[in-house]
Amino acid sequence: MVKVLVNGVLFEISKVEEIVEKRVPFNGTNIRLVQIAKDSKQAVSGLHFQVKNTECNVFAIGEFTIGNLPTAKVKEIMKQLLSDGYYDFSDCDFHPMMFVEKYKFDEGKSKPYFCQGSLIQFYAPNDVFNCPLNINRAEVQAEFGDEKDDLSDMSDEELRQAIYELEDTTMLRLGQMSREELEKEYDGIEVDMDE
Repeated sequence: MVKVLVNGVLFEISKVEEIVEKRVPFNGTNIRLVQIAKDSKQAVSGLHFQVKNTECNVFAIGEFTIGNLPTAKVKEIMKQLLSDGYYDFSDCDFHPMMFVEKYKFDEGKSKPYFCQGSLIQFYAPNDVFNCPLNINRAEVQAEFGDEKDDLSDMSDEELRQAIYELEDTTMLRLGQMSREELEKEYDGIEVDMDE
């Protein structure tokens, strides 16, 4: 069991993933790019946490991101989570809460940011932080029926996203899979009509 303490709140975590983030100037504004890191060689700058919730409550935090960290700090946090199963973020002086597009991002030279819930997804170009509740498995089954294996119109990234939302897996694992492996994984997903 992994636990983290952030702003005086103890969270029990079900999944932690390293993220890569970048700001790109385009058409007079800075575009924020963020994704789950494909492998450990990436210049990671944050962590995305999925919270193990026991509450059925609209105010319960389901996920959060801590970003604008130096790569060495991210690696240190992951190492401690793996060895001790716990990390205390109490020593972090976070940016005040605001829209994620307004956070200063300088690869860890200034304060880190803490973003609760799915706010981060509104600015993610590939929507990799989408909440799994946004997909209704019964609708997927009804829409596709036995034709679920016709994946020719889906890009690799769309296929990864669909698998990520339907199955308990990591984007790192999906990012390392070939197209054939992704299709095989997708075909093996059991759609539960009772949910």
